[in-house]
Amino acid sequence: MRIRTSFFDRETVGALQRGATYMVNLGAGYDGRSLRFSGSGAEWIEVDHPLTQSDKRARVAALGCSTSHVTWLPLDLISQDLDAALENSGHSTSGPSCFLAEGLLSYLPPNTCREVLQSLRSRAHTQSVLVASVVVTDQSGARIMAQRKLVDGLLSGIGEARLSEFRSGSFEEMLAACGWKVQRKQLSEPHAADGALHLLVTAATPR
Repeated sequence: MRIRTSFFDRETVGALQRGATYMVNLGAGYDGRSLRFSGSGAEWIEVDHPLTQSDKRARVAALGCSTSHVTWLPLDLISQDLDAALENSGHSTSGPSCFLAEGLLSYLPPNTCREVLQSLRSRAHTQSVLVASVVVTDQSGARIMAQRKLVDGLLSGIGEARLSEFRSGSFEEMLAACGWKVQRKQLSEPHAADGALHLLVTAATPR
């Protein structure tokens, strides 16, 4: 988690320094990045499931945090249109955006992953970037598979079932098919629980 947070924070700072107009945080959950990086001049758009976002907003309000720079966009990415929702939220394609998808895509079905990546690409200014993480499950063996089954069961029990499985190179191929070009990537060490790896990627529009 420290490696992943550091990677996303570093890419966030870089995007803001390059003059990103919009910071679009997909599946934002209870992430506080829009609060930690307030005052940058960028407009933050937080996209998340309506129930999660409603609870988060209540918690943020109770803390007295200013969210005047945040547009809240309640959306079920599996059943609703991301492109139309961003358009209706005021997101503009005339300036650069930084699209953040931290710990999200592995929990969406493969078709939804592709639709999300394609929607973001269609809304990407030439200087926009996409920062994403996915779980890579190349490791095999009876013990690893048993541990992975246990972890997946625990995640399903709290409503966080992994719906997409990525192997080495498959996410990069998906990005390319959706019109993105990988700029930087980093792979975590195998997770102690199930041997899974976290692939961290920054992609841009091809030039």
